[in-house]
Amino acid sequence: MAKRVILQVDGGGILGITPAIVLHRLETDLRAKHGNNHFLLRDMLTLCCGTSTGAIMAGFVAAGVDAANIDKFYSIDGVDLFNNSKNPIYTRFLKPKFQRQPFINKLNAILQSFSASQNANVTLGQLPNTLRLMTTAYNLSSHRTHFIKSYDPNDQAIRLADAVAWSALSAAYYFGKINVPNYTWTRLDNSTPPNSYPEAGASFQDGGQGTQNCTLDFVLAEILAQGWEHDDVVIISLGTGSKTKFTPYSQSKDISDIGQAIKFIANQARDESTTVQEMAARYICKKLPNIQLFRLDYESPEDYDLDDTDHVDVYKKGAQQIIASSEYGNLVGLL
Repeated sequence: MAKRVILQVDGGGILGITPAIVLHRLETDLRAKHGNNHFLLRDMLTLCCGTSTGAIMAGFVAAGVDAANIDKFYSIDGVDLFNNSKNPIYTRFLKPKFQRQPFINKLNAILQSFSASQNANVTLGQLPNTLRLMTTAYNLSSHRTHFIKSYDPNDQAIRLADAVAWSALSAAYYFGKINVPNYTWTRLDNSTPPNSYPEAGASFQDGGQGTQNCTLDFVLAEILAQGWEHDDVVIISLGTGSKTKFTPYSQSKDISDIGQAIKFIANQARDESTTVQEMAARYICKKLPNIQLFRLDYESPEDYDLDDTDHVDVYKKGAQQIIASSEYGNLVGLL
């Protein structure tokens, strides 16, 4: 077993079916390998982090929910929630597309029934101190992403379910922002060095709508901040399907100004951020061979919407492609 194992899961809404199935298979394979039918993924993890749908998975893993129930939450419950929790279409310009409460109710039910504490109100500070959990949420007040950490004393009174909801159930258009009047944070001004000012109140929206849909950069920073750069570290990074982003020069040279604007609006920064973060991680792993990255993703045939339940078979097939890959086999062999 590697000295430190880190799990990072991308955002992607119902496309999270793919990493959920992979986690289920990974837990099953490791139970068989080590002869322990009670093994949970969190038992081997030092750090667990995710954004949006990845925050749900990371939160469940940290709380001790077995991966079979995480898989079920996505493959069955998630599909049902997205199909049956829509606000009436005539309210679409007045309300978000989905009702948030049914999703929160199911999230609480999973924590109540299947987490190690069987407590829907478990706080970040009540999670095992051997495992660090981090979720992200963009704050419309601070104009930046906040990293909510189970090991930050300022965050430990936050309910796990709330931290997950701020990251995963607050997307513009889909759910709408979540206002948290008593959340405190620090504002820095532009002086040199910057002055800091305490602030209260946050309007959180989905952490995956900005540049932190993938949080490999946070993982790399945390390895350095915690002094793990000389330890044996395995990073498991799970994607939710990516369509190949390549345009031949023969075509790109003729892209119009309007075409450029469309690409900018259509998540260009988020897509580039994921690519650059993976490249940075691979560069560091090349320089520090004691750190190994297993980026497990598949090539999606299309860019599916985050609530697209018509292509569940594609997401499941993507998971099987990952599981059949040599990269996955090497990971299981190492763990």
